[in-house]
Amino acid sequence: MNTMKLWRAGLLMMAATLISVPSMSQPRHLHHHPVAVVKVVTPASTPSKYSQNERKMMAVNYLKRHKYLTIKKYAKRTGLSFSAAENELDAFARGRNNPVKLVMRKGQKVYTLA
Repeated sequence: MNTMKLWRAGLLMMAATLISVPSMSQPRHLHHHPVAVVKVVTPASTPSKYSQNERKMMAVNYLKRHKYLTIKKYAKRTGLSFSAAENELDAFARGRNNPVKLVMRKGQKVYTLA
């Protein structure tokens, strides 16, 4: 009986050794490579030199001469960022007595006279 316990213990020791040896043979990463952190700073959006009413009148005057106004065109004319121009045109279109209307044209937001 005693020899049977010794055999079992020996087999368990060999199995444990065989299992742990492959993990110990893995290459160790002893060298530390520092991680570089890059912070991208975007310049603050410059406020437009026109007031909101002036920009609204610019949009209306443009629409009197053209079929539609795109966000990109409005942003370029007013000096606003694309997202600020989009938000402002959406606000113009949502207003009660505004002559500007939002229309989808070929999957793109455009604005026309109401």
